Amino acid sequence: MVNFLRIFSIFIMVSAMAFAQSTLSEFGSADVSGTSNYEPSDAPVVFLDQAPNQVNGLMADSTCSICGTGQQSVAENFNVTTAGPTVGITEIVIWGGYYPENIPNTTDDFTIIISQDAAGVPGAVVDARYNLQATSRVSTGVVLFGVNEYEFTFDYSASPVILNTAGVYHIEIYNNSVESGNFFWETGNLDGTNGIAGSSWTTTCPGVTWNSDPLTDLSIQINGDDDIGGTTGGVLLISENTTGADSVETWLNALGETYTRLTNTAALALPTSDWLMYDCAFYIGLVSSGDQIDSCTAYMNGGGNLLVCDNDQGFSYNSTPFLLDYLMALYQTDSGSDGIITGLDMMTGLTLDISLDPWPDDFLPNVGAYGTGVPIFLAPTATTYAGMRGDGGFFRSELLAWDPQYGGDYATNIEVIRRSIDWLADGIIPVELTSFSASVNKKTVELDWATATELNNRGFDIERNSGNGFEKIGFVPGFGTTTEPRSYSFKDEGLSAGTYEYRLKQIDFEGTFAYSVIIEAEVIVPNVYAMAQNYPNPFNPSTKINFSLAVDSKVSLKIFDVLGQEIITLVNEDLSAGTYNYDFNATNINSGVYFYKIEAVGVNGAKFIDIKKMMLLK
Repeated sequence: MVNFLRIFSIFIMVSAMAFAQSTLSEFGSADVSGTSNYEPSDAPVVFLDQAPNQVNGLMADSTCSICGTGQQSVAENFNVTTAGPTVGITEIVIWGGYYPENIPNTTDDFTIIISQDAAGVPGAVVDARYNLQATSRVSTGVVLFGVNEYEFTFDYSASPVILNTAGVYHIEIYNNSVESGNFFWETGNLDGTNGIAGSSWTTTCPGVTWNSDPLTDLSIQINGDDDIGGTTGGVLLISENTTGADSVETWLNALGETYTRLTNTAALALPTSDWLMYDCAFYIGLVSSGDQIDSCTAYMNGGGNLLVCDNDQGFSYNSTPFLLDYLMALYQTDSGSDGIITGLDMMTGLTLDISLDPWPDDFLPNVGAYGTGVPIFLAPTATTYAGMRGDGGFFRSELLAWDPQYGGDYATNIEVIRRSIDWLADGIIPVELTSFSASVNKKTVELDWATATELNNRGFDIERNSGNGFEKIGFVPGFGTTTEPRSYSFKDEGLSAGTYEYRLKQIDFEGTFAYSVIIEAEVIVPNVYAMAQNYPNPFNPSTKINFSLAVDSKVSLKIFDVLGQEIITLVNEDLSAGTYNYDFNATNINSGVYFYKIEAVGVNGAKFIDIKKMMLLK
């Protein structure tokens, strides 16, 4: 559904030439007597009487904090009471013109910034667009300041500004055109002589109202849509703990995630079907008995995926099916997670200091009606856990045992939220390593590992410790993002006798990394010369010949027939001490008895010669 809002107030003329740079906070509202509510001595604010209706005009030049200097600018604020991932701005219309050049076809260069409110001034930027050319520019037939006025339309329908959160927003508009010295914006209660005839206030854009002072507000029209995309998606952020939800909202914004924030009262008033329109829900605060637990279990029974983040969920409701069967956690103590917690499973590689939280619960995995909990954070006790995830088949859950505002490191919290969304919304665990093993074949160690799922996985550094610390010896590329099991292997060849430690360093595309467990392999080098009987024997058409060298040696291995004629040379090279296995393929040789002979001369002068018989049967 498309709606619009139009507001009209006073005339504004802005000149980048006339005034020094300043900030938008210096521009106060004017009253009809021509004085500003806030006008320090250096503020570039001038009020002009606009006959015949005696409405004040505002001349202002301001610096855009994120787009450079020299812009001619105005700002306005508005309040959003209905928000969500399908509510947004699809079109912006303003009225103004170029002064004094009156150039009808000049190149527009607009910057339009929409921000959340920060104590009365623009705060966090929601949307910023630069170097905008108006989609259309139509003359209104009105002449202001002796120049023509135009209606400038900016079409945002292909990329709407989504208003996820209710509250006050600011819109800043800058004109940067170098083809004109000034640009004026129309404001005020306008009549047919001084502006657009029949202007009026309307508030029909979805959930939007304006700071509607007709003497100080910008003349602007915002067209919006409350059904963008037709579906919802993103995160439903439910705030029972306001401070904690503020923290989570900051992290969601840092990730650029789509979300809708509601109080728990507002969320509980919605039908389950509305919750299910989102990819997952974050319940920040205590899910208490009655309608809160009922709403959350109904959501998961319908296939919803829920995160609960609170330090007293176990302490307060430890015997409820909601905790035991849906969150799959078994409560232990009221402060067992106090301190530094260590990531496991989907949170591998992360640590958080939550010692500022006075009462973080700790848990054990519970074998519930729908599955068994999987620990994702190890508590300082080293035997209990500060976080749990659950897979009920038709729902996914996650429990974090602390209040988010006590979560410690900012960057780590952002990563926790990112991985939580990946798990809840998509069932993806960043890199779930299911096995890692080593096998030894003579002087080669072969490493094998497997993953169940991968997220953003660039690959694995292979690191070996030969006694002087770990060093990188290779790299194996990963599969990026996949929910399919993947297998990997790596061979470390030409090793001397000794014990070696190996570990994997999993690296994602942003550079984040996590280490695997350390495994050990022992390479044993024989201290004698020997050559074994070929196997199989008799053979057809191939067989294996195995020998060992006590020291580095010059080696010759040859095949002869019963007349002593050489058939083939299998080896003629310098080899290191160790065990070797060579294949002899007799596809082009007739059946019969043959001999194989080894001659080895060690670097220490030792000599070794051996001859054995073998039979080829075809």
